[in-house]
Amino acid sequence: MYWKFLNKKMKAIKKISIFLFAFFLFNFLFAQNQDKLDSLIIQFKLIEDITVKDSFLTLIESELNKFETNEALQHYWLLIDYCKYHKYDKATGYCYYYMARRLNNEGEYFESYKLYQESKKYFEKINDKQGLARVYNGLGILFKDINKFEESLNHYIASAKLFMEINKPLSEGLIYQNIGSMYIERDSTLQAKSYLEKSIKILEQLNDTRLLNCYINLGEVYNAEKKYETSLRYFKQGYILSNDYGDADDKFQAPYHLGRFYYEQSNIHEAEPLLMEALMVLKNQSNKNTIPITDRSEFTFFMSIFYAKKGDSAKAYIFLNQYTEYDAESKQQQSRLEYSRLQFDQKENEAEQKQKRREIIIAITLIGLLFSLLLLFFVYNSFKNKQKANRLLTEMDELKTRLYSDITHELRTPLTLILGPLEQFLSSETRKKFTRKQVKMMRKNANTLLNMINQILDLSKIEAKNIKLELVEEDINKFLRIRFAAFASLAEQKYITYKYSLLKEKSIKVFDAAKLEKIINNLISNAIKFTPKNGEISCFVSFPQQNIIELIIRDSGKGMPKNELDIIFNRFHQVKNSETINTIGTGIGLSLTKELVELMHGKIEVESELGKGSKFIVTLTLGTEHLHKEEFHLIENYKSNISESFEVSANFDDSEDCPNYQDSEKANNNLPHVLVTEDHDDIREFIAENLKECFNMEQAENGKIGFNKATKNIPDLIITDVVMPETDGIEFCRKLKTDERTSHIPVIMLTGKSSIDDKIKGLETGADAYLNKPFNIKELKIRVQKLIEQRQKLRERFINNLNLEPKDIAVTSADEKFINKAMEIIESNIGNAEFEVRQFQEEMFMSRMQLFRKIKALTNQTPSEFIRAIRLKRAASLMRQNFGNIAQITFEVGFNNPSYFAKCFKELFGKLPSEYIKNHD
Repeated sequence: MYWKFLNKKMKAIKKISIFLFAFFLFNFLFAQNQDKLDSLIIQFKLIEDITVKDSFLTLIESELNKFETNEALQHYWLLIDYCKYHKYDKATGYCYYYMARRLNNEGEYFESYKLYQESKKYFEKINDKQGLARVYNGLGILFKDINKFEESLNHYIASAKLFMEINKPLSEGLIYQNIGSMYIERDSTLQAKSYLEKSIKILEQLNDTRLLNCYINLGEVYNAEKKYETSLRYFKQGYILSNDYGDADDKFQAPYHLGRFYYEQSNIHEAEPLLMEALMVLKNQSNKNTIPITDRSEFTFFMSIFYAKKGDSAKAYIFLNQYTEYDAESKQQQSRLEYSRLQFDQKENEAEQKQKRREIIIAITLIGLLFSLLLLFFVYNSFKNKQKANRLLTEMDELKTRLYSDITHELRTPLTLILGPLEQFLSSETRKKFTRKQVKMMRKNANTLLNMINQILDLSKIEAKNIKLELVEEDINKFLRIRFAAFASLAEQKYITYKYSLLKEKSIKVFDAAKLEKIINNLISNAIKFTPKNGEISCFVSFPQQNIIELIIRDSGKGMPKNELDIIFNRFHQVKNSETINTIGTGIGLSLTKELVELMHGKIEVESELGKGSKFIVTLTLGTEHLHKEEFHLIENYKSNISESFEVSANFDDSEDCPNYQDSEKANNNLPHVLVTEDHDDIREFIAENLKECFNMEQAENGKIGFNKATKNIPDLIITDVVMPETDGIEFCRKLKTDERTSHIPVIMLTGKSSIDDKIKGLETGADAYLNKPFNIKELKIRVQKLIEQRQKLRERFINNLNLEPKDIAVTSADEKFINKAMEIIESNIGNAEFEVRQFQEEMFMSRMQLFRKIKALTNQTPSEFIRAIRLKRAASLMRQNFGNIAQITFEVGFNNPSYFAKCFKELFGKLPSEYIKNHD
């Protein structure tokens, strides 16, 4: 009994002694560690060199790894306070990084995530790419641990990119290895292989021992792809490498995967020793955490299957029991991991909610501040309004100036077509009588002028509230039929399909006929104005209710942009997209229409789309029930204010007196060719009508068409308006004067814009004359005559100067450049008897007609005559230089027949070649 009691006492004393020894040893080691850490921290603070300071921080981190987590974190926070105070941003970032990594290893994922974010801020601030790369790598590991694949992958890729930029291939290769492992876990073999091959390429160059994991992982990938030879090669490489390097996990994984491969290939003889080797590593492993629990669970389950297949049930049962224990532990670990992930998500959501609350508080504060600033704004705004008022006055002045300019231009056109024939009639130098066409034109434009003035007066009356409804009681269907039919002939003249639909039965209604007529006239006139040739206009009338009428006018014209539909009824507004409109317009018509519709208690709407036309819908209320007594008065009879067409029975004479051109030309009906380019049909017809007896007239609707006709037919003179669609007169003239085919053609410009700047702009483009509208037709005729005479004098310069040689011409104009080019081409072929007009036109890059008209306009010669004249002038020059005898000179200048040469020479010079040589000598 005594010995038993003594034995128990000795055991107790032994246990107490061991405990005390361990306690004192721990305190001794802790004291040693604490002293070393304090020494490192003191040196870190004393050293000024940043590079050395960074090295000491790394040593401090190594020492803190020996401390418990809480104590280590306390030291890190003290270091962070010191670094922030001294603005050591890099050291601050690394302190946050080391803490985040430590907490991640402890499973404190959300706290780790917040510290990584703080570290990231400092590294971004100083643009430390290595620090950022390490942070992204840490975040990749964190998200991988909590099974957030996408977030982990994104951070790994960002880290690898930065390591590549700063030339850290080892870190880059290890990250690719981690990404490959992740893809293997997700059974994405193609992506896994891609990243693992990148990793192997880098690690093999660096001869790094961590190639072992790449080899094993690639072996798994190729095994899954059933590429067994390649898989075996990588498993063997991993196994060979594990014999020399690697920790316990590596020495376990390499034989296990190789043995398992042999087993799956039914090579149990090769598989068994390798599996036994892996089993021995597992049994001898004191720290179970070195080999992950999932791998131990997988291995024991496989060994159970292995021994079961061998028929060793006892061992199979033992390994199956071990697998059960490991699997339970693995599931517990997975549960803890899932809980950590859920906790991370919860804390992240709480942080987001907290941030949102903070943002709401900031927003409320800002709103309060905004209200305070509004008071200051209103005070400031009152001051700005005064400045704005002054600016608006300036803009209104500019608007009035532009408006007056547009109205003036609009008035000048009808005035031109009225005053032109009148001036012609009153001229004391002519005995002509008015033609019926001229009188009709004058009447039409006088009515246009009157209608424009009436519209302006109507607007002023409506604005002054001085206009009432003048109601009549009539058959409204008959009234509308007459109004719609009045536009049929105008639409036919413009080749527009015009249709209108009306009820045939009689319908007596009370309505304002005059104002309804103006509404219809404005809308249909606008439709005709905006509808191109071969377009279509449709007019529909319906009565949705007894005293409600609905008018619809639809056209297939240019249409309007949607952003202008709300403002087209504004007074003086003009649609910007109006390049195809024949006149500028004042913007009064639609404004007046809307005012009249609203005066009649109706409404007007518009639907339009560019390129598809427009549709106007007018809805009016008829009768008097909706009107106050002071708004209307009844009239018994209504007569249209629109002048009806009438016939003129006077004895008109269409004959014209022409300018005094050469009798020979007139006898041969070889009159000069004049092109009139004017977008206004009446003015174009007026000019052509008055000049047709003296000139061959051709017409074009705009500058684009005019230029095509000018280059094709080469007229002797061009008359053009300035304001035109497609291509205006300024651009038209510039193109004419810079094209060698048309540069010689005189140009007369007509315009309603009479400012000096406009005139200078026109003359700068090369215009030969500039006339303001309304112009005098006699003045226009004289200008045309004089410019054609000047062109004839220019011809004489080229044909009368017998000494003119190709190289003697000083290039001073586009025409002389053209002649110079033509002469050089002829001179280069002067000895070629086969050279004729066809080759000439090809080398001049012109059609036969263009070349003929150009040469004829400049020299009054045909191209063949021009070539012959140059040959003969060269022959005369050679004779003066005593080049040789007449026969030699004949062939030198491209003549095959000496007698024909002598005949042509005499026609040009008035003497035979022999006489010319004798006289020269």
